[in-house]
Amino acid sequence: MPGVIVTGGAKGIGLGIASAFAESGYDVAIIDRDHDEGREAVRKLEAAGVKVACVPADLAVPDEVEGAIGESVAFLGEVGARRDAQR
Repeated sequence: MPGVIVTGGAKGIGLGIASAFAESGYDVAIIDRDHDEGREAVRKLEAAGVKVACVPADLAVPDEVEGAIGESVAFLGEVGARRDAQR
């Protein structure tokens, strides 16, 4: 099953989206600028038995976005969806 990238996935609506995918069996890569909250989200999502990573990045900085997407794809292997919860 392909993985999913969720931006802004460390809390709020983004975490809800990431949780729904994880509970459906998808591996998840969260891209969020708050690495501490991202690590907490990873712990919560791993309870679903899937692979989860948090990649820190500020989506307002183009170079960080490019690096975060590359790191997320490398972690997931195949990406089947991307959902943006970032404002």
